[in-house]
Amino acid sequence: MAEPSFRPMAIPTRFGQRLRAWRKRRGLSQLDLALAAVTTPRYVSFIETGRSRPGRGVVLRIGDALGLSLADQNDLLAAARKMARSSTHARCAGRSGWTGPL
Repeated sequence: MAEPSFRPMAIPTRFGQRLRAWRKRRGLSQLDLALAAVTTPRYVSFIETGRSRPGRGVVLRIGDALGLSLADQNDLLAAARKMARSSTHARCAGRSGWTGPL
């Protein structure tokens, strides 16, 4: 009998929470935002839930699609940078350094 696969639960990030708040404030669905930002609704969902980390270009396209001011776009960029830094630290902390056979 096959064992159930374990899929870690995504934790919404500060960036994802802000993105969702802006999207809802503008009255956009994930599909509407994805079309305007030239991406996919699935990717927007993954960003909002913390399953994906957006690059700078995507953040700028999203900010433009939401009609954000430069100050608000900078806030989103800062939140995305923090998200990338914290996930890098989390990955590095989980490494044991052992490279030999088990």
